[in-house]
Amino acid sequence: MLRKTEKRDKAKELFWRKAVARQSESGLSQNAFCREERLNPNCFSWWKREISQRDADKAARSPVPENQAVFVPVAQLPVKNHVDSIRPIAEIDLSAGVVRIFAGIERHALHEIIAVLREVAY
Repeated sequence: MLRKTEKRDKAKELFWRKAVARQSESGLSQNAFCREERLNPNCFSWWKREISQRDADKAARSPVPENQAVFVPVAQLPVKNHVDSIRPIAEIDLSAGVVRIFAGIERHALHEIIAVLREVAY
């Protein structure tokens, strides 16, 4: 892995990203693809791992972008009293929107919502 002080060659990385994508779509084994493309199989393997690691590192460092929606699985829960469920009993104001909690929500569902909000916040 490169140190932060080392400069990455973006053109080289792009070349190998495209090669890895082509191999994946080709249906050929890695060795057969490298033979056909006249690529060094050891370099191909190294770049395939490196690209995967770089993408994982980037994903771990990057929070969800503000303009990207975060989807949370939601299930419709039975409501004890329909009249009470019309007005929210709690509201969480987020920069991207509002989360409203209605009467009749099950405790487990509320815990799940809070857990997801914590994950997204960090």
